[in-house]
Amino acid sequence: MVKNVSLSDTTRKEHVGLVFEGWINIPEDALYDFYLSGDDGTKLWVDGEVLISSEHPNGSDLRTTKIALKKGFHGVKLAYLQIGGDASLRFEVASDKLKRQTVPSNWWFTPAK
Repeated sequence: MVKNVSLSDTTRKEHVGLVFEGWINIPEDALYDFYLSGDDGTKLWVDGEVLISSEHPNGSDLRTTKIALKKGFHGVKLAYLQIGGDASLRFEVASDKLKRQTVPSNWWFTPAK
């Protein structure tokens, strides 16, 4: 079980794929901006809908999306692919009342295995 999206969950630097899956607990109804960047590919689903899909094998690529979310739990899946070279992964959120920041660890809930 992880508490946030990061590369600390792998010891490999190349030829790595990670999938983060669980729920985020949105604190209030609002329009949220999600920011996702990764080297070499990323994909983000919220409530089963693909919001961001990026394949950029030559470096980190920042993608953003806006989505209106109601307070409460929402299913989230984030896929990351690292082919070779530099490795990076960032997943951030912002809203009218929330400055841009890494998705807070207390928003994350993952299924017990």
